Amino acid sequence: MTSCTNLKVLASVRHRRDDLLNYFQGSGVEITFNNRLLIEQYDLVLLCVKPSQVFDVLREVGDLLHCKVLISMVALIPLSWFRRRLGDDVVLFRAMTNISALSNSSFTALSRDVAYSDEIERAVEDLFRVLGEVVWVEEHVLDALTIISGCGPALVAELIDAFILGSMAIGIPEHVARRAVFKLFEGTVKSLGVLSASELRNRVITPRGLTIKMLKDAYGRGVKSSLIEALESTYNEMLYIQRKLID
Repeated sequence: MTSCTNLKVLASVRHRRDDLLNYFQGSGVEITFNNRLLIEQYDLVLLCVKPSQVFDVLREVGDLLHCKVLISMVALIPLSWFRRRLGDDVVLFRAMTNISALSNSSFTALSRDVAYSDEIERAVEDLFRVLGEVVWVEEHVLDALTIISGCGPALVAELIDAFILGSMAIGIPEHVARRAVFKLFEGTVKSLGVLSASELRNRVITPRGLTIKMLKDAYGRGVKSSLIEALESTYNEMLYIQRKLID
């Protein structure tokens, strides 16, 4: 990640993570455990807590957020919920990024409930652009991207691991399998920048060939439909949890 200067990270003593504190301190980030002091000193605040923790945080510091820029990275909690509790003078955004920020390859979705000046919106966008790509979306799309961008890397990692294990099962050494599979996913993503999925598939398969047999076997085992159903099921579960949190 990009080295940060003149930045304080809000941390909770009750949930202290020494490994994260050591990482931030090693990156030149200043640490404080005084939430109110932190917010009093800065005009832009990133709120990065679990949904269940946001209630306590706002009770502690909500009165200090007036006329400040608040970027919520809290999953599930909509902008309208913050607006009702903080009022109209808070410049309010939501952001959803993912673990790929560790390699400056994240996909960050941004949303706001009202339009702000180009200067403010550009500053917020630039803040996340150092981590990867940035896109502005409607808030309901940001919620859906919580499943794709937020949860998705874990599923993709499992798919890659399955390819590596499958490669080893047919006799490929692990160190070769890892390199081959990583390059397979990287190259396929690049190819899908110029070809649709069906176009790429049709260029690989041949009549009665090994590729079509492999695809038929995978389809018969419900691989593709299972992935789609997993995404839909997780999204519906997210909506259920969201309703319980904000009701």
